[in-house]
Amino acid sequence: MPKILFISTFIIFIVTLGAQVYLTNALALKSKELKELSGKKIDLQKDIAKLEYENSALSSLAYIEEQARTNGFVDMKEPINTIKPASVAVVLSQ
Repeated sequence: MPKILFISTFIIFIVTLGAQVYLTNALALKSKELKELSGKKIDLQKDIAKLEYENSALSSLAYIEEQARTNGFVDMKEPINTIKPASVAVVLSQ
């Protein structure tokens, strides 16, 4: 009887030890993957911030005006004339 108890206890110990090693390894791999993905996320956030800064610099009115002058555009001297949209009644009568 004590021999059967010892063998069954030993088998349970080996099974639980194997399960613990497997689970620890699986968690360690997930932790490593999580750290890598976290690093990639930080890099992407830095890239996004850099691109947002470049976007704001390139879309500023001062930069656009400077580029327009560089490309030969001149400041307007006269106001822009607008064309009013045709009314529905005028369009229907034609």
